[in-house]
Amino acid sequence: MADATFDGDNLLINLPAGQTEVLVERELYSAWKEWLKTSDNAKYPLAMRTVAGDATSPSQDLSPAFFVRNDLGWRLYPPDEDIEIGLVGNIYKEDAALPFILKRVGRTVGIFGDRSVNALDLNTGSGRVL
Repeated sequence: MADATFDGDNLLINLPAGQTEVLVERELYSAWKEWLKTSDNAKYPLAMRTVAGDATSPSQDLSPAFFVRNDLGWRLYPPDEDIEIGLVGNIYKEDAALPFILKRVGRTVGIFGDRSVNALDLNTGSGRVL
């Protein structure tokens, strides 16, 4: 599986070509953190934020949720091909009133989310159980 790439000048998160499933935590969020540390990429607005691990009860933690900072202009950009892409993980747009996926002109692209039904992790005291 390939990671997304980032275009700070245009505030684009480029989804990998030929990939019908994208793991949000690994191939978007972790890839963005690595990109952020490279060269002078920290000069751009933050592309994502996350919440996770907050205790909701003595035995449950909040599962990771990732937010695309569309309020700062960032958008997901699909590859230049006809494709359906499943985003696996809890991904949301920061501003619900703004789009966070750009359309590819002349292409048929479907992007859908595969979010966790249970947004809580069981905390057994010896680590998270997903």
